[in-house]
Amino acid sequence: MSDKEAKRSPIAQEVFTSKADDIDYVMIFNTRKDVVPPKEILESEEFVKGIKELSAADGKSITDQRELYVLYYWKNLCKILLSIGIEFKVKSLKDGYLALCIRCPDGVLAIEYYKFRVQEYLKGVGVASSDFEELDVRDPEVQKDIVSKLTTSDRLYVIYNLLTRPTWEGGAGITTENEGGWHQTGGMYLESFFTLHNKELNNKWIKHWSKKYTLSTADMTDIRNHFGTRVSYYFAFLQKYFMSLLPPAVIGLLALFFDKRFSIFYGIFVVLWSIFFIILWNRHAEQLAILWNVNNCSTTEKIRPEFRPQKMIKDKVSGDYVPYYPNWKRWVKRVLLTYPFIILCAVFHVMIFFCVICIEIWVRDLYQGPFKAIMVYIPTAIYSTFIPFLNNIYLGFARGFNNFENYATKVEYDNRYAEKVFVFYFLNSFMSLIVVGWLYIPFSKQFIGLLKLTPLGSLITDIPLPGPERLVGNYVYVILTGQVLNLFQETIIPYLSRKITGAAMGAINKDKDEEKDEDELAKQIEKEMELPIYDVNDDYSEMVVQFGYVSLFSIVWPLGSLISFVNNWIELRSDAVKMCINYRRPYPQRSENIGPWIGILSVLSWLSSLTNAWFISVFRYWEPREERREGVINYKGLVSTLAIVIIAEHLYFLVKILGTGFFKECVPGKRDHILKKAEIDSKNRILRKIGISGSQIDLVKAVESPEFQLKQDTSYGLALNAIYEKLSDKAIIKESKKDL
Repeated sequence: MSDKEAKRSPIAQEVFTSKADDIDYVMIFNTRKDVVPPKEILESEEFVKGIKELSAADGKSITDQRELYVLYYWKNLCKILLSIGIEFKVKSLKDGYLALCIRCPDGVLAIEYYKFRVQEYLKGVGVASSDFEELDVRDPEVQKDIVSKLTTSDRLYVIYNLLTRPTWEGGAGITTENEGGWHQTGGMYLESFFTLHNKELNNKWIKHWSKKYTLSTADMTDIRNHFGTRVSYYFAFLQKYFMSLLPPAVIGLLALFFDKRFSIFYGIFVVLWSIFFIILWNRHAEQLAILWNVNNCSTTEKIRPEFRPQKMIKDKVSGDYVPYYPNWKRWVKRVLLTYPFIILCAVFHVMIFFCVICIEIWVRDLYQGPFKAIMVYIPTAIYSTFIPFLNNIYLGFARGFNNFENYATKVEYDNRYAEKVFVFYFLNSFMSLIVVGWLYIPFSKQFIGLLKLTPLGSLITDIPLPGPERLVGNYVYVILTGQVLNLFQETIIPYLSRKITGAAMGAINKDKDEEKDEDELAKQIEKEMELPIYDVNDDYSEMVVQFGYVSLFSIVWPLGSLISFVNNWIELRSDAVKMCINYRRPYPQRSENIGPWIGILSVLSWLSSLTNAWFISVFRYWEPREERREGVINYKGLVSTLAIVIIAEHLYFLVKILGTGFFKECVPGKRDHILKKAEIDSKNRILRKIGISGSQIDLVKAVESPEFQLKQDTSYGLALNAIYEKLSDKAIIKESKKDL
């Protein structure tokens, strides 16, 4: 037993422990922020009344208008927290910041969790049962028992919902975004709130993971119990994706050494792999949803505090007033503003890449001056300079458009934002390979003909036409540098930056001769409030882009799948380190799967059927340069290539439909069995209360009842005497016939 305990994750051993002085969340309030509420708030009746009450509080006259605004929002925040039963203590931080260290009492937490369980049961979330009906949630002993059984993530999730729930639903009305706006409780002065890292536990957990080659479902459950299901789903997906890369890595290695370039067998295998990986992952995700009790959890999503309803309308079924925003307005905003902007960005991105190709051709093939070895890196430098610049602009506009579209729930908001973000990631990651593989190399003569129309056209005489080796070189560069740069940017740079900043701040503090007995809690809060917010969508986008590199382009260089396999083993550990050290502790959010990314994976899988068919048809039997000097388009070959691509696409959908149907009908998963069993158990519990077990009367209880014993002395006894008399008469008749 001791060996078994030693192998358990540190999270599994400590996830149910909660001390009386533990802090659930920390709120950061900036008292020196030089901002003024908008006119609509300044003129509101409630705000004017509150400011008048504060103008001479406790006999002290406050003349500074900004201080009145700060005091008003601070008082409002504290009153709201106390009204919902939250306890807090205040910590003074540097530079005019105040920290509200809040903790939810056991009584409030137990009641909130009880409401949460009832809602889940009524909406069919997970395998929730009706055993809560027998609980007296007002009993202190019952409350203590409920709280003691809550995992860390469940506890924080219930409190998180209480804090972020709008005030009209009985919550605190606090947003999870930085500077959530004037409409939130605390206004713009409440800059953020988060939960603190457990450094000792994080160090034990990272050390435990570093000793394991593969991670089990139990490890993922431990992450779920500590960080929430959204984070645990990412690590479960990464683990499943990492293991699934082993077959294409092996097949790719064999194809590289024993087959021609652009292997037909490897191309077909990669497309099939992408199909069945998504099918098997969805089955695994459904089982995890049952295991983690989050099946159908999207039905219980709360309204975002940032959501601005147009009006409150009366629900025709419940009769309650609910916030309403017309869907047609949101649709018009997307069609008339968001989509045109995305298309404009895509066109601009293609134009930049076209310019980069022009400069690259000029430097490599035309320029013969000094420093040519250095000049060849100019196109890459230009591309690398413009892309981060465009990235910042695009992401800012994407966030702005998402806010403008005004989504009601956080899940819907995050899903729409992820879709917008991935459009840029797709252009940034795949556009260069698509342009080179689909346009520049196959139609190089025509492409160079267009270049002659540019200002550099007079310099173009005889440029050697590119071949597949150009595509291979681009892909190798992207797949190798991309993996290394991501690891460097996500883990090493933040670590070095934090060390340098910490050393500089330490020197400054030393010069100021600060007190030696500085509050350790205040120091931890000050350090973690400077950390960026962890967004699991960034990690998802990285893995989805890598999935695209493998499924769409690894036929160009089959070792790409092997490189990704090795990278993901490191990624599993580095992402854990990054989340625990370089970012704030993530909010314990819930999800049923990996969100919008599963749809994006399906799109990339479909595109793989097109790209692999194109590359095989065009490049497997590529003619040498000297045999294609004329540069005339082979229309017959082009038509046959397009026919192959279309056939490959139709075969892809056929295999996908057959594969999905096969696993659904012939290989049933555990999900339906678990749900049916939970449903039957829940119904039987209710039926037993009224003396019914299933569809049968409980005969055992009926026989043992006093009413049955009384009937046995009367009607039951007479019935037995009657049957005995008939049987005895029949026996006498038989005996008389035997004598005759």
